[in-house]
Order: sequence, then C-alpha cells, then structure tokens
Amino acid sequence: MTLAARSGRWQRIARGTRQAQEPAGVLPSFARPLGVDVIIDDGGRSHLIELQHGFGRRGLIELFPAENRLYRKTYWRLRRELGSSPRITEGMRRICGDKTRTLALLAHHQPPSFVFRGDWPALAAWLRSLESDLVLAKPPRGSCGVGILVFDRRELLAAGAPPALGDAILLQAFVRSRLLAGSDGAHHVGCIRHVVLLSSEGERLHVLHLPSYWRVSPAPFAPRAEKDALTANISRGAFPLPVAPADELRVARLAEGVTRELVAAIVGCPVEPGSSGWLGERAHSTPPG
Repeated sequence: MTLAARSGRWQRIARGTRQAQEPAGVLPSFARPLGVDVIIDDGGRSHLIELQHGFGRRGLIELFPAENRLYRKTYWRLRRELGSSPRITEGMRRICGDKTRTLALLAHHQPPSFVFRGDWPALAAWLRSLESDLVLAKPPRGSCGVGILVFDRRELLAAGAPPALGDAILLQAFVRSRLLAGSDGAHHVGCIRHVVLLSSEGERLHVLHLPSYWRVSPAPFAPRAEKDALTANISRGAFPLPVAPADELRVARLAEGVTRELVAAIVGCPVEPGSSGWLGERAHSTPPG
C-alpha cells in the first residue's frame, strides 16, 4: 500500500471514530496552530485583521517560518498526545478560510468592514461613516496579498457608483499601524503576526504563545502610497522586525480572547480558559492573560 493510500485510510478511520466521540456542545481534544494578524495603531489600540489557520507540518511552518524546527516539534508532540478533531479542523477551515465569516463572528475586534453584495446605497452610507480616507478591498479567501485593491473613499463617493472589485468583496477601513523604522531609514507600516498553539483538556482551552513578529511593508509609507506601502505580506516582499514586549503582551491578550470566541462558536458551547504561557525563552515573563 502506498503512503498516500495509507494516509487516506487512516484519515477515513479517524473521521469515523472521532466524529462518533464528539457530541455537539462538548470541547473535543485537539491541537492546532492559529495565526492571529493584528495592527497596533499610534494610540496603542489593537485591531484584528484576520486569522490564519494552519494544518499539519507545512501549515505551521507557513505561519511562523523562523525557528520552525522548535515549534514544529512542539506542535507534533501535542498532536500525538491529543490527536486532531475533525470538527475543530472543519470549523477553523470554514471560519478562518473565509474573511466574511471571520467578520461575522469577530467584527467587534476588527476595523470597520463591509461585505459588498451589489448594494451601492448601503456601500455609500458605509463609506460616509468612515474616518479613514483609505479603503482596502480584499478577496474573502487568503491570497498572499494578491487581489487586494486600495481606494480613496472620497473618490469612490464622488464617482457615484461601485468600483470594479472582482473577487475583492470585503472592504475594510485602512488602519495605519504605528510607524516602524526600516533599514532604509524610512518609515513603514506593518502588521503583527502572532501564532498560538491551541490544545484542549476537558472544557478548558490551553494557549501556548509563540514569539510575535512585525511583517513590515516593503515600500515606505506615504499618504497617497501604492499598495506595497500599505500592506505587508512576506510573499510580496515584506520583511520581519521584532515586536516590543509590551506590544507582544497586548497582542497575546487579544489572541486569547479571539481564540476562545472562535472555538466556542465551532463547538457551540462556552469555553473555559486553561493554562497560558510562552514557548521558549521570552524577553518578558508576564503571563499573557
């Protein structure tokens, strides 16, 4: 039997046995990495931008490429101890894999956003309500920065008609991050990637935090900048910078609240906070919670 055939057979057996052991409203045993992308603005406020679900070895490396051997080993130790839940896997794929569903669940953590379904009067009213002059339009599925559009909301309102968005139906007010000094001596904007390893025990959700890092835009920021100065994606030239300990704690606290809400929505019952800690040597020792 080939490796692929053995893997497929194991997955079919696992789905059949584990689904039978997971009644609705009960927190199943699982271990899963989750990427939480956050912007911290000049006022120190944290804004959830999106969630990135990681599946398997490759998924964890993509979420946190630096020092991946250490984290990969820890993740697979958790997977061996707890196994994987089909319900959690499917729930994360459904919610985190579609930005419109993430918004429906977690809008209170995110910048002002709007899902355009062809209703121009509703879109115009939303545009008039914004404080930001810039609007980002994104495809609902993760695209590594491909397909993101940048608009001036005043120009959109002056046009009196919706723009050509294609697949980029999720519109989001641009939130400028704290300006970061790049090696070129210029100021850049960025987005923090914070990765957590989630695991469960009984009704409790345990959270293990990995070090955060800034993903910094490849081009310097300017008020009338192009997309490469307003977005930060590693695959499109963004570069990493370390996150200050105080900011890392702020993002970690947001991540813990968001993950509890996410898992509770998937399993259909309240989730009790469990243990919380940092993986590896930290620049600070304060518990995230």
